[in-house]
Amino acid sequence: MLMLLILTTSAYSQPWPGYNTSRYSGLHSLPYQPEIHSVMPSDWDINVFSANLTFFNGNFFGIDPMQEITDGNINGVGDVTKQRTGFVNAVIQFPSVAYRLNDKSTIGFSWGLRALLISSVSDGGLGDFINNLDKIGGNPVSFSNEFLSGLVNVWSNYSFIYSRELLHINRHKLFGGLSLNILSGGGSAYIDLSNTSFNYSNGIISDVDLSFRMAITQEIDNFVKEDEIPLFSRIGLGTDFGINYIKTNATGDDYDFKFGFGVVGLGKVNYNTSLASQVNVQIDKLAKSSFSEIESFGQLLDTLSTNLNLDKTDAEKISTRIPMNINVYGDIRLYDRIYLHAAYTRQIAYFGKEKHDDFSFNQFYIVPRYEFKKIGVYLPFTYNKFLNLESGLAFRWKPLVIGSGNIFSYLIRGSESTNLDIYLTTRIMINKKKK
Repeated sequence: MLMLLILTTSAYSQPWPGYNTSRYSGLHSLPYQPEIHSVMPSDWDINVFSANLTFFNGNFFGIDPMQEITDGNINGVGDVTKQRTGFVNAVIQFPSVAYRLNDKSTIGFSWGLRALLISSVSDGGLGDFINNLDKIGGNPVSFSNEFLSGLVNVWSNYSFIYSRELLHINRHKLFGGLSLNILSGGGSAYIDLSNTSFNYSNGIISDVDLSFRMAITQEIDNFVKEDEIPLFSRIGLGTDFGINYIKTNATGDDYDFKFGFGVVGLGKVNYNTSLASQVNVQIDKLAKSSFSEIESFGQLLDTLSTNLNLDKTDAEKISTRIPMNINVYGDIRLYDRIYLHAAYTRQIAYFGKEKHDDFSFNQFYIVPRYEFKKIGVYLPFTYNKFLNLESGLAFRWKPLVIGSGNIFSYLIRGSESTNLDIYLTTRIMINKKKK
């Protein structure tokens, strides 16, 4: 199970791509723009259940991890040293509610479950290097590469929302929103085997330099061993905030354009660890025969522990920050009910308090859409370093929404498709009775 977590990659991106830009998105815009007063479609906005999931097929890593592990085909270092990266999104929003107090302000409560699983396995050729040492002969050769890293972070959000109109001068409006979040930590884990370098000549491995870090919280350990799902075991605090500037049209019933800024995911959770170690290895010389029986990562680490004096440090507690998104966006009404949305997002991934640039990324976002109160059609185009260019389609009819962030990309690529993003939302919208 742990190997599956390491080989499974995912990153938390903006959920409900396309639809989250709608001026009728309400609660579903929260993970994207914490200011929701200006996008409340009614006096009451009640989310019944929403889910955004991305599935991957066997081509996602060059192998089908579950099937390969089940069949016992992952036996040696060479079986898993291919370059494998990917992008899987998993967000669930449970019953949540927002209420427009008056024309100036909105309050609400939102409950959601989020997960972040990321890994990177480099194509460093370590497996081939070890397997072909006998063929190298006496010529000195070197190996240097960042080899393996993985990150798991699971948590629930219980968010108390306040959003209001801050300024209104003629056709110019400024809105602000704040969310105070109780974070229920579901567990976290991290592995990093990097800066692996050494030289080899005439049966002697020299100038070995290796750094290995691994940490698993008790929640992840219990889940792997006993399928125990933790609830409220670890509590943390967080916040989101954002602002929107809107210039309304001449009649005041719509806007000509708007600009916004939001920060989502400021917060951390404190954990007790089941295992947390950092190992640094540096040695001048080591005989090749010490590595003659290596067929797996575990045997490689056991061999290093047996033959080397390791610099090892342990930790009993870890304070882990959740991933943070910084969003900057603009939205313009092109004609009547046709709009164009453009955005830039910087996602920052953490383990503990350390930022991980390999797992952080920039995402660019363009969404043409056609919408009015009852119907909406959304065409999201996104780009980031993991998935390159993706395109999708979403539909809204009254309170029902179904969509995908990459359905067109999936169909166009055919057998080379690596993932499929789909989402569904169901909600209830109620207006006050007018006197």
